[in-house]
Amino acid sequence: MTMRGTVGAAVAAVVFAVPADIAAQSADDVLASVRQAYVEGRWDDVLDATDGGEVRALLLKLRAQTLLLTGDYDAAVRAVGGRNAAAPDPVVARVRGEVLLEVGDRVGARAAFEASEAANAPDAAIARLRLAEMAMYSDVRAAAFDVFDSFIDFYNSGAADTPDELLAVARAVTHLSRTNPALLQDALRAFDEAAALDPLDPEPRIALGDLFRQTYQTPNAYDEYGAVLDRNPRHPDALVGRARAQRFDGNPDALATARQALETNPRHPGALALVAALTLEAEGTREAREAAEEALDVDAYNLEALSVLAATYFLEDDLAGFERVVDRVDAFAPRYGGLHATVAELAVSHRKYREAVELGRAALDREPDLHEARGRLGMNLLRLGEIDAGRAEVEAGFEGDPYNPWFKNTLDLLDKFPEFTTLETEHFEIFMPTDEVELLGPLVRETAEEAWAALVARYGFEPTSPVRVELFPSSQDFSVRTLGEQGIGALGVSFGPTLAMDSPSAREAGEFNWRSVLWHELAHTFHLEMSEHEVPRWFSEGLAMREQRVRDERWGFKPSVTFFQAYDSGRMPALSNLTEGLVRPTFPGQVGLTYLQASYVFDWIERDWGFGTVRAFLDGYRDDHSTEQLVDDLLGMDMEEADAAFDAYLLDRFAREFASTGDELDDEAMEDAAGGDLVFAGRTDEAAIQVLREAVASFPGSFRFQLALGQTLLEAGRPDEAEPHLRAALDLFPAFAEPNGPLWGLATIHEGRGETADAAEALRRLGYLSETAWEVPLREAALRRELGDDEGERDALRRAAEVFPFQLDLQTRRAEVAERLNDPVEWVRARRAILGLGPVDLADAHFQLARALQASGDLDAARTQVLRALEIAPSFDAALELLLELRGDR
Repeated sequence: MTMRGTVGAAVAAVVFAVPADIAAQSADDVLASVRQAYVEGRWDDVLDATDGGEVRALLLKLRAQTLLLTGDYDAAVRAVGGRNAAAPDPVVARVRGEVLLEVGDRVGARAAFEASEAANAPDAAIARLRLAEMAMYSDVRAAAFDVFDSFIDFYNSGAADTPDELLAVARAVTHLSRTNPALLQDALRAFDEAAALDPLDPEPRIALGDLFRQTYQTPNAYDEYGAVLDRNPRHPDALVGRARAQRFDGNPDALATARQALETNPRHPGALALVAALTLEAEGTREAREAAEEALDVDAYNLEALSVLAATYFLEDDLAGFERVVDRVDAFAPRYGGLHATVAELAVSHRKYREAVELGRAALDREPDLHEARGRLGMNLLRLGEIDAGRAEVEAGFEGDPYNPWFKNTLDLLDKFPEFTTLETEHFEIFMPTDEVELLGPLVRETAEEAWAALVARYGFEPTSPVRVELFPSSQDFSVRTLGEQGIGALGVSFGPTLAMDSPSAREAGEFNWRSVLWHELAHTFHLEMSEHEVPRWFSEGLAMREQRVRDERWGFKPSVTFFQAYDSGRMPALSNLTEGLVRPTFPGQVGLTYLQASYVFDWIERDWGFGTVRAFLDGYRDDHSTEQLVDDLLGMDMEEADAAFDAYLLDRFAREFASTGDELDDEAMEDAAGGDLVFAGRTDEAAIQVLREAVASFPGSFRFQLALGQTLLEAGRPDEAEPHLRAALDLFPAFAEPNGPLWGLATIHEGRGETADAAEALRRLGYLSETAWEVPLREAALRRELGDDEGERDALRRAAEVFPFQLDLQTRRAEVAERLNDPVEWVRARRAILGLGPVDLADAHFQLARALQASGDLDAARTQVLRALEIAPSFDAALELLLELRGDR
């Protein structure tokens, strides 16, 4: 059954659709005044209003809603006659039921709704909807959905002619959309009509925003919530709606917005439940439980709060506590799957993917038409490498939830999987684009197995294998593989048994180092399995970056002026709160800086306590110990002492860098010292240079002033004057890894003077500071070639190819220098890479690879390649000669 397109017998848009015989009376003026105060959030004016006589039901509704919105729940109950009213007045019974339902008195609410329905009160249809909603998760679920279905006839008959009744229709149709998603369009129409009947009423706007949010249209949701907040910036329901939309969008402001709602109503169950969920995502289990319990103090039956409360127990492995909450829900909503679905979602935020699969299945056992839970179950199966089973569940979820962008994006990505090939090694299944196998396959195999061996030796632990490694030639596809949506900005992710990451072809040359990322993500696999997925996010991220540096000092994030200034100004979290910097950054770039800061924690621990202590932390997390307990047991200090000790370690380790980049030399201070914004204006005239000289004279220990003056002089064509300032900057911050730093400038000066060896050495030093250096080693290689330094050129080209192997000229130069050095390993790698890049002359590419293989002693492989060359060019004389030579060798 479908809904008709227009409302019959619609009433005029007047004061909560007051009947015409009331509108002419003086009570109408009272109602209009109170209503305006309600819309604008002038709560006291609403509560001070006198009895409106014939419009008392409407005034009571406004008064009760005001008391509920502002958190005076006891007064709201008193306003509707108290909890134990024997025979509620049918005219106000429905409002009474709404209030009692809000405070968790389900028995009293049911009695009030039944009284309204039995008396055929003006709002009896709304009471009937509420009774059905109270039953929809019970064993009479089918009967509840029959009631929802009846609202279609109610609408089509023209009987739904007030905003409240249209809202009831929209809610009923939204419930029915589980079995017919097309009905969401009818729900949208009913919400729109309710809003049109009374444009000032906030409730239709908020409900419409909720519908947009639930159908993944957050820009439209923000518009609806914003329309309410424009009139009343403190409306807690609108703020909670906005916060939920922000959470969907991954906006770190979601928590602050939810807390803003609590400023109006400190006991708002929806806001408290959302705060609990957001806090739990950031691993704040104790704070989350407290917020959920506060919500339940108001409404002991609040399903959202009960679900988050259950998650706090589950994520602490307190299964008895978890089951107690499940029993509470089963007592009144045994067909509710949302609890297990919510816990599954929060388990994913704690990287517990197998548990999320089990929870998802439990949710569907209770509520089979919970389509989002089904699709998320599929995505979690995909994260565990169960591709066929995962796809089937995502397809089923998308069929029931066709607006879900995560499911659509994921299915679109899975449609591309036939373009990929799986390579098998001793410990890995490597899933990568077929057209990159020739070039990248051997490199990925080698890097993965090298990392496996190194990490097994370091941790004394061997994860379950094979580990699935997926490389994607599109960053958007990798992003979809990770979260189901595009644009997450990460480079790789570990789900434990499955790793996913960008292929180097997914980014521009110099954007990232794929080998370093693979090492980092595999380290996560070790940490997750060793701790049984109990390791905190900050710990695993910091330790994985530490492992990058253990393998190669160039790898991982490097300290920067931004890091030192942020830390020195107190904008970076303390050790005890590092997860906050990852999940709720407060300024752009803080996530990366927090990775770096967390990695230094393990430099500190390993230096002072040894790596065995790091392993002991992982064992402790596996045994359900908290960070506070482990710091006390393993480091011998409480968290406050650990915060102070780590702070002292950082300040001592980087004393020179803090002194030359610290908060006292922030941008504003620099501009003041330099007489304005000349420092960064790109000016090279004498006036600008003189201002910078004065700034350096005032702050000789400022890295940024010394560098700015050196760069400005160099750009002005005065390299001899620039050199001492660039060297001073280098002394102040020798690990500055950005390509526009002092080493790049010094290389330019040396090259201009013809001091080629010194220029090459400056570039080598700069290249070893950064894992993503691309142009730097290429420029160094060219200088090494001028010098006739074949070994230096080979090493520089190898470093460039490690960052971005997809350049034919680079690989050709690698092959040439390897041949000159008679380095068969490097020669074969370069020639394989050339072949994988699809050169124009394929016959020659096979022939040249055959020569390299011959030099390496792999004669069978060499013969295969020369035969392929001859298949393309049968009269290729050099190839024929090589084939005869190989036969003779055999």
